[in-house]
Amino acid sequence: MRKLEPLCTPELDELWKSAIVNLRNQMNVNLTEAAKSAEQFAHRYDGRRASMVVDVVTSRQRSYEARVLPMVADYEDRNGDLSLTQLAQCGSSLRGLRNDEESTIQNVARGLLLFGESRELENDDEIVRQWAAATEGLEVAHELDTFVGKTKGIGTALFSYLRMRSGGNSIKPDVRVRTKLHEFGFSPFIPQDAIGLFVLARTVASEINVSMLVLDQLLWGPEVAKSTVF
Repeated sequence: MRKLEPLCTPELDELWKSAIVNLRNQMNVNLTEAAKSAEQFAHRYDGRRASMVVDVVTSRQRSYEARVLPMVADYEDRNGDLSLTQLAQCGSSLRGLRNDEESTIQNVARGLLLFGESRELENDDEIVRQWAAATEGLEVAHELDTFVGKTKGIGTALFSYLRMRSGGNSIKPDVRVRTKLHEFGFSPFIPQDAIGLFVLARTVASEINVSMLVLDQLLWGPEVAKSTVF
């Protein structure tokens, strides 16, 4: 993979190298923990893929621990069946959803089920795993995925996050990633748009020789999860 090449001046080159050193120092301390978290990331919702979809869609511009996880818990408290089929047919009936979020939740579930039908798959965990594999690299052009990528309400960040929770190697280009890359010294290289941020993160991961999912976990921290609006 080609490295990011906006380094047209010695000053920018030094800033890039310094930011990479800062991140490597963090990696030296937390790599083992981050790698373990990355390995477990896709399994959080094993057997509960409806809850996974609720998590993904409601994660947009909400504090994860303070808002998203309670909404997932509320959904699970009121539903014994946490399958994609149940969610596609009945919706989440969650309070506090924004306009169109309910339809986005249902349509993501329907899209995943349609993908499963196209592969003659019945198990939800296998459906999402194979969908993640089939959409490798589509974060920068997610609408090429006709099952989920064209769903209203799903942009680059949520598409990336859905792939992560489904077993794909990705990173969610959100406020948290932007903030942490800024703290490590990547400010001159951070684009304003989500696609540009994703490409930057992918380049940084390649530079330090880790997967995007491991980089995501390296940038993660309890203090960020509690305070950051995604």
